[in-house]
Amino acid sequence: MVGFDEQLKTIKGHLCGESSKLQVIPIIGMGGIGKTILARNAFDDDLIAYHFHIRLWVTISQDYHMQRVLRSIEDSINVANREKPEVDEGDLLGYIYKHLKGMSRIMLTTRLSDVAHYAGTLGSLHQVQFLNEEQSWNLFREKVFGQEHCPRELEYPGKSVANHCRGLPLAIVMVAGLLSKVNKTQYDWMKIACNVSSVVTSSNDEHVAKILSLSYNHLPHHLKPCFLYMGVFPEDYENSASRLVKLWIAEGFVRPIESRSLEEVGKEYLKDLVSRNLVLLTKKRYVWATTLYLSPIIPLDARVAGKVHLLENLQTLSSVTNFTFTNEILEMILNLKTLKVLSNGPKNKWQQLCNNLDHLLQLETLTIRFLDLETVGVHHFPESFAFPRNFKELSLRGCRLPWKDMTLVGSLPKLEVLKLCTHAVDDEVWEPIEGEFLQLKFLLLKKLSLKHWRVEDIHFPRLEHLHISWCGRLKSIPLEIGEIPTLKLIKVHNNTSVADSAMEIQQEQRSLGNDTLQVRVYDNNW
Repeated sequence: MVGFDEQLKTIKGHLCGESSKLQVIPIIGMGGIGKTILARNAFDDDLIAYHFHIRLWVTISQDYHMQRVLRSIEDSINVANREKPEVDEGDLLGYIYKHLKGMSRIMLTTRLSDVAHYAGTLGSLHQVQFLNEEQSWNLFREKVFGQEHCPRELEYPGKSVANHCRGLPLAIVMVAGLLSKVNKTQYDWMKIACNVSSVVTSSNDEHVAKILSLSYNHLPHHLKPCFLYMGVFPEDYENSASRLVKLWIAEGFVRPIESRSLEEVGKEYLKDLVSRNLVLLTKKRYVWATTLYLSPIIPLDARVAGKVHLLENLQTLSSVTNFTFTNEILEMILNLKTLKVLSNGPKNKWQQLCNNLDHLLQLETLTIRFLDLETVGVHHFPESFAFPRNFKELSLRGCRLPWKDMTLVGSLPKLEVLKLCTHAVDDEVWEPIEGEFLQLKFLLLKKLSLKHWRVEDIHFPRLEHLHISWCGRLKSIPLEIGEIPTLKLIKVHNNTSVADSAMEIQQEQRSLGNDTLQVRVYDNNW
């Protein structure tokens, strides 16, 4: 951390002090001076990780939700203790107090002196210092050139720009990100230097805002909406990179490029914003928004059918209830990759519910759930029904299909994951046919009426994970399952006889020299 080494040592000294009493260490400074970066580096430091067996990182923005803050603390406690308990809302405060009682250090960042002095322990307050000219230039040079040398003709305009940033790290890295993308000529850099110098008379907050505006104005047009979209997240919000890209795609910000998927293009957009220092990459998979909690990716029901033309770039469509997929609609969502279909209507409405889904050639994950679990009787796939041929994951629930209809599923050439849950199939005997499920790697059978399963190793030649849960009528797993060479794991929940047969399979395989197969048995609700 350029310019922060000594300050980091000071913070670590406060944190690792000998006193066992609770101490609050406020880190105070104006916006953009590096409070959060300094705190994060202290939090992630090896010495601090060794010194404190429980470390919690919590973000509280100006508009915060107390229950989410408490849940965030709970999640961090569970990770630290390798626990995964179910804690009721009413017990949450007691659970947190029990685990944090006796904690000795609290580090907080704030712009407000009153908050820092009120919360801080005497002598522990740390005022973040501005960078001096040398530190400013070193940070600027590192962000623009990395390990390379700065050409001599660019030193003067470069130092001029760095000095005009008033020792404010955020301003320096933003301008550095801008200059890293323009031509590295003295003329182009002097133009930027003049623009930066024109905002030096502003107050500190206005200074940062104007430099941010300068960086924004130099963005390519396709990146501007992606950058502005970051403003919907709370300050210092950590967001999954893959989720952010999906949201950009759903909003139509990502432009299709021939021979490349929208995800690939979106990732390039994100990398470009990171290289411009407008978005901070905190981990390999997470980005940090610099400034409303966004609901999960665009649920859709029949009421928004008239707006479906807005969704041509949509890739995830969640919780579509009682929706009819007409040819007109399908043509507008041809890039869809993940689809979850719900129905609270009768089981014989397959044709209406899932008609023409085979047109979705990009679809990779499909979930179909019938919510009415009371209606009994077996219901077949319609004769003309067809699944998309290229998708890899299928989840069915409440469909009450016969096992012989699984031939349609088993014929899918790329299917790798199959989850059959809660009356997905309402039949007692499953006897697969050779040549089915050739690529299947993961199979879940949960809360089914399956009684007899007749299978040989040729039926699931690439199966790796078999999970059986709450299948009370099933007496055993066929021994032939153990002969599948790729099988790595069998999980059994709440079925003693099935668990015994799984252990028998494992013992037989071990006697044959196969130590790879693992068996896990659970007796709990799942």
